[in-house]
Amino acid sequence: MSDMSIKDRLVGMSDIELYRLINSACAAAGVDRRKAEQLTSDIPRLRRMIAALSDRQISDLLASLGSRDINDTLRQIGGGK
Repeated sequence: MSDMSIKDRLVGMSDIELYRLINSACAAAGVDRRKAEQLTSDIPRLRRMIAALSDRQISDLLASLGSRDINDTLRQIGGGK
């Protein structure tokens, strides 16, 4: 595994990759599709918000998805097994 943190990986994703990942995480968390579209409507802003979070805050957010979903999400960003 690379030395890049989860935050670095997220911030370094292309707009399309980040859009797809956030939508996938929203679906896994049961977020309404329209709400997910609102959340991903401004990817540059979302990227800035992610950059302002600590790695611990990001881990806590991912953990709130549940163990199976967090493993799927981490795999998508290259941080899982």
